[in-house]
Amino acid sequence: MSTMKGVADEIVDIEWEMFLAVNDGLDPATCQEEKGTFEAMRKAQYVAWPEDVLSFLLEDYKKAREEGRNLLAEKYIHMMQSADPEQYAVAIESIPAPSEEQRRLAGAISEQLLAETQALHEEFPYLAMTSRPLRASQDTPYVTSVETYQIGEMLTYSEKTLRALYDYVMANAKAGNSTARRILENTVRYYGFINLIEANAAIRERVELQNIRYSPESDCDGCDFDGCGGCDGCDGCE
Repeated sequence: MSTMKGVADEIVDIEWEMFLAVNDGLDPATCQEEKGTFEAMRKAQYVAWPEDVLSFLLEDYKKAREEGRNLLAEKYIHMMQSADPEQYAVAIESIPAPSEEQRRLAGAISEQLLAETQALHEEFPYLAMTSRPLRASQDTPYVTSVETYQIGEMLTYSEKTLRALYDYVMANAKAGNSTARRILENTVRYYGFINLIEANAAIRERVELQNIRYSPESDCDGCDFDGCGGCDGCDGCE
């Protein structure tokens, strides 16, 4: 486990460097000032993966760095294919094109993870409210789906890494285990919850409290009107 943690830490260190360089020369985005959250979210995924996948992925990042490539920037370009096709058609010319095998493996892995995530959403509906939309068909210029994000990221992985990840995810599924569940469990622990049940219950309580605040009996529907003064339940009234 200590070896895996060390590899995961090294991967995330390189990712953070690349992430900061995505809009180099411009003011940093808000998310680029939240290193702790970035590290926790990335490690939640990596500690759910086996050592061989992590080792291959670290090789990918080291090779990319030596070649002057930014895999985080490339990921965002791949994500444009669904969200912004016109810009994607121009930007894709500036990065290495994924092979058909990379696309096939990334698509197959994503389909399995999406099926697992859908099951999680059904089991923990309140926790699902905090998630991205699942499918690329739900992408907008402002919201990116889980599918688009996953495939965009995996298209930056080498075929060797993708094959190892595919084998792991599918073997997990065949054994009745969910890789997506392991990742989500790691994620909610970062936020201080013991497990998914506790996290789902906490979000449910918050939602129900908001519903009480904005119920017809309270004469407030969560308006945005400045100076409303009718309640303390919406940002516009403060």
